[in-house]
Amino acid sequence: MSSDLLETRSRAFDTTAWGEKFHFFQPRNVVFWIYLWMCGFGLVKGWQMFAPFAGYFGRALLVAGIVGIISAAVWTWWFRHIDRYERQPVGLVVTGFIWGATAATFTIAVPANGAVGSLYTKIFGQVWAQDWHAGLSAPFVEETAKGIGIVVLLALAPQPTDCSSALSSAWDFRPAKTFCTRLPARRRASAPTKPTA
Repeated sequence: MSSDLLETRSRAFDTTAWGEKFHFFQPRNVVFWIYLWMCGFGLVKGWQMFAPFAGYFGRALLVAGIVGIISAAVWTWWFRHIDRYERQPVGLVVTGFIWGATAATFTIAVPANGAVGSLYTKIFGQVWAQDWHAGLSAPFVEETAKGIGIVVLLALAPQPTDCSSALSSAWDFRPAKTFCTRLPARRRASAPTKPTA
């Protein structure tokens, strides 16, 4: 490889945090504490939801949990196998799975689906809400919970990546000029600029 290519690759690695290790314990990052609180709260709420049924459905819940863990492990292996060049750190992937199993499900989705269902019942009536509640509340609530998880993972990642810069630029958290300066030089020319008013 030429020295120009090596230098460009080095700059790209610096910009994207490629190869940096993920450290879960980040006591100075407020998102870390929010993550712990929401996952802990979700774990307690999940336990409160399923504990009363453990006597009746204990074996079924155990089998469902084992099948779910095996399924998640197989899919994780498959996606990590086919994604050879942009693999995320294992710790970050596990952090995402824990978010999805606890915070996204029991802290956000279950209470919000119940609240939306209650609103549908008051507005459209009980029969309509019974038929349409799941189909018209889950996409909004559960996809929002997953999106919040992605933002949390971006905040816990080793350093801001192009993805988080693009996200914050798109939401006008910082000017597009900052976004363009973080891109490698060869991508800077094709990056869109923010129109001036």
